Amino acid sequence: MVCAVGPAWAEKPQQAATVRAASLAETGWKLIKGGEYHRASTTFAEASALAPSDASLLIGLGVSQHLLVRDEQAAVTFQKALALDSGATQAHKFLGDIYDQRGEIKTALRHYEHAARLDPNEAGIKGRVLAARRAVEAEAGLDRLFSAHFVVKFHRSTDRAVANAVADRLEAVYRTIGAQWLYFPASRVVVVLYPRGQFQGAASGPDWAQGLFDGRIHLPVERMSGDPASADAVLRHEYMHAVVHRLSGGQAPAWLNEGLALYMERGPDAAGSWERETRRIQAGERPPLAALHRSFLELPAGDASLAYAESYGATRALLQRRGTALVRRLLESLTVTPDFGDAFETLFHERYSDFDSSWAVVRSVNGR
Repeated sequence: MVCAVGPAWAEKPQQAATVRAASLAETGWKLIKGGEYHRASTTFAEASALAPSDASLLIGLGVSQHLLVRDEQAAVTFQKALALDSGATQAHKFLGDIYDQRGEIKTALRHYEHAARLDPNEAGIKGRVLAARRAVEAEAGLDRLFSAHFVVKFHRSTDRAVANAVADRLEAVYRTIGAQWLYFPASRVVVVLYPRGQFQGAASGPDWAQGLFDGRIHLPVERMSGDPASADAVLRHEYMHAVVHRLSGGQAPAWLNEGLALYMERGPDAAGSWERETRRIQAGERPPLAALHRSFLELPAGDASLAYAESYGATRALLQRRGTALVRRLLESLTVTPDFGDAFETLFHERYSDFDSSWAVVRSVNGR
């Protein structure tokens, strides 16, 4: 019996590729930890090309894509990882997160439960399973309405005509904001309409909130069935949050996120909405912008009002100085350089702290 054995030199390139892929994977996870998701995605893609049968490299690539809010790509990548390794717990967990954000709760639950069976000691997975089961029960009383770019979920007690009107108005907002920012996302945004009096409790929003965005848009039905102009303003605000989230990969600081939403809601001449807060800002009684990078949802009403006024004023100044196209580039750059100060200074050649020191002074001198 004669056995054909390949030459030893043929194994060396494969071994070298495996070693290189492992080194790239280590670098990729460090980049993710440092918030550099774009570079991590490129690194894991290179590693996976070198070792295409390694599911862990696809998981790293999928995580990078998910953190960049490229969930269509991430879902495909995680499915490829599962085709190579059906026991890849992290792939199931992240697919659960993606389907949860899409509003496909039953599919999300199936992935969470699979992950829990694979790793029953993972506390985070258990929490996701319980939350998804509660959501499935809650959604048993919800109907869905699909438009070109939105999925509107609403309780069966809600007049379907209201849900239809919300979908139509959102499509108009999609076109208006898309034309202004030259951005038309393809994947649908999920919108949840809450029955009268149930928004704050169900969406876990503060008493002063008129809507909420957490990857999905949450709205009280009473805001949508009242004055049309007021309803449209709320929709512009919440949809702009979705745009900022997708453009920046979820990395935009709260003041810019809220400022852009307010600007799209109210326009460029709304400073008078916060007369008392504006006086405090002009007197220097305001936190620096760097202190307004986290969500305002846990702030008391008075502090939140000042934070919103400051966010609007600083964002308006930024748009007036730099224009929409450059501000969009700033948002997009955050997927590569998640440190906002670094991204700001690299793009605008101006220190972030200098902008913060000057925007309110200029506005005060102009009297607007």
